[in-house]
Amino acid sequence: MTEKVEIYGESYVIRGAVPKEYIAEVAREVDERISALQMKYKGLPLYKVAVLVSLNLAGELHQARKDNEELLKLLEEAR
Repeated sequence: MTEKVEIYGESYVIRGAVPKEYIAEVAREVDERISALQMKYKGLPLYKVAVLVSLNLAGELHQARKDNEELLKLLEEAR
């Protein structure tokens, strides 16, 4: 699928093997996070805000994977 999205005033055409709605939802999340950090750290260059957003998202992903791993271990132990 291909979806045109806007992130912090810039248009992007995103292609993926997922529904357009999913692409739009993910882009909206990124846009919201960039906007929130840009407001919090006024004057910080956009590229630095983008790096901070990337680090935040990567941290959340890392924690979610770790939590998932722990839950899978608990399920295995319960069997």
